[in-house]
Order: sequence, then C-alpha cells, then structure tokens
Amino acid sequence: MGAELAAARAEASAREALIGHLKLQIAKLRREQYGPSAERSRRLLDQLELQLEELEATASEVDLAAEAAATRTTSVTAFELRAQTATYRRRRRAGRRGHRPTACRYRSCPWRGPARCVVAVQSVGGENMSLDPAIEGHERESGRANLVGERRQAQWHALASETFSLVG
Repeated sequence: MGAELAAARAEASAREALIGHLKLQIAKLRREQYGPSAERSRRLLDQLELQLEELEATASEVDLAAEAAATRTTSVTAFELRAQTATYRRRRRAGRRGHRPTACRYRSCPWRGPARCVVAVQSVGGENMSLDPAIEGHERESGRANLVGERRQAQWHALASETFSLVG
C-alpha cells in the first residue's frame, strides 16, 4: 500500500511538472502567434493544448486514486494505535533476586545521622547473599558510578563503625 501510494505521488508530481512545462510553451507560442511562422505555430499550439487537457484529466484521476489509497491506509482508530505502541514499550528490568525472598539486617550509621546502612542481605533460608557489609549501600541513587561510590563509602562506614565499637 505504501509503495503504491509513493509511486502514485511520484507520478502525479512528474505530471504536474510536465503540465507546467506545456503551459510555458503555450504561452510562448501565443506570443509568437502573429509572427512570420504563425500558421505552423498555431497547429503546434492546438496540439499542445490538447496534450495539456489529456494530462490534466489523467492527473485528476491519479489524484483521486491516491486519495482513495490514503484513506484506506489511515483508517486506524485511537484504540488500535494505543495497542500498537504498547508493544514497543521498554520492559522493566527484573530484580536481582526475584525468585528468592530476602531479609535485610540494618545498622545505624554514625556519620549519616538517622540513615541506616545495610549490613547483610540474607535469603529466608539463612544463606548469606553478601559477605561485604553494606554492599547494598546508602540511599541508592541511579547510575553505575554512584553504585560503585556507594559500595566504597558503605564499606568504609562499616569498617569505621566496627573500629569505633571496639574502642568505645
């Protein structure tokens, strides 16, 4: 359908260019109508006018066919459009441990005030999922660079809080 429509439009634009060219030639011949070769130019003028009328008639037929093809291709309702665009939406990323239920242990962080650090993430069966303390980080922000910085900062906070608990 789309290829037919494009071909019809290209053909229509070519015919419009030819029509413009013929109109220009007719105007030139009318100016020369009273010159020395007036009889020859009058016959040529009649032929060109006849050719112009034929081209305009076929161009109108092509335009009607193109409009009919366009109405066939654009008869999509809003509900169908929504259904088509819904399939192209990006899927959400699944969680890391979506198939296993988890429980987190928290410890308060002396440098962050009331914020709490994750000490360990354990599955309900008791298996320790992360050996590094605070691997899940502080108030997580988006982006991989922030995640790496959070891990380093969380490990430093956990180490510092353990040393203060031993001293104090």
